[in-house]
Amino acid sequence: MTPLVYCDSSVLLKRVLDESDSNNYEQLLSRLIDQGATLISSELALIEVRRALGRGAKSTDNVDETDKSLEEIFADIGLVKINEDVVNVAGRLPGRHLGSLDAIHVATALLSESTIVLTGDIQMRSACQEIGLVVA
Repeated sequence: MTPLVYCDSSVLLKRVLDESDSNNYEQLLSRLIDQGATLISSELALIEVRRALGRGAKSTDNVDETDKSLEEIFADIGLVKINEDVVNVAGRLPGRHLGSLDAIHVATALLSESTIVLTGDIQMRSACQEIGLVVA
């Protein structure tokens, strides 16, 4: 069975940002791809990542650079639509400290039957574990 790996926005951003653990995540993603894993995320990630990259932009001249970064980040990521099922499950997830956007990510991972969830977010990690998803 091919592993289905859900990546949240924090993990995807590490593909282009130079943070202390970026290299570790990039190596993990490369290893998973080499092993035949399919990488997915919610279409919400496209919005979150674009907004995060845009916060660093000083002018409209950086739009092309942002678009190039987006292409690099999402080149091998399948995007899952936010549909009625995702909305319903996200609203019913346990976890007092789980935010709405993270709930959409968790619901998408659950409904897509992801084998592994990659996240750097503590609340999302906890919520995934609480409902039985494997987190790395």
